[in-house]
Amino acid sequence: MIEAMDRAGRTWLFEDRDGGIDLFDPAPGDGGGPRQGAPAGTLTLALDGENGLRGAGEIGGARIEFTGRRRERSDFLLLNRGFHLVNEAPFNR
Repeated sequence: MIEAMDRAGRTWLFEDRDGGIDLFDPAPGDGGGPRQGAPAGTLTLALDGENGLRGAGEIGGARIEFTGRRRERSDFLLLNRGFHLVNEAPFNR
């Protein structure tokens, strides 16, 4: 899922390629097999330090550049409070 600054979101299927990914529009009933046709976009990816990712490319004719960072475990409240799918004892008792 790619989310724009105006919070509009769009989902694509992707395939790995050397140094990046190709994005494809999902077809109804797509079983996840090899993609056919021209990709909707291509992105080149590179590591940026220990926890960063930098990318650039084109999606639907628009040129984009982005940076991302790995989230820390402490950023996820449920994991901080000991949430597990099955708990032996409730957290709040």
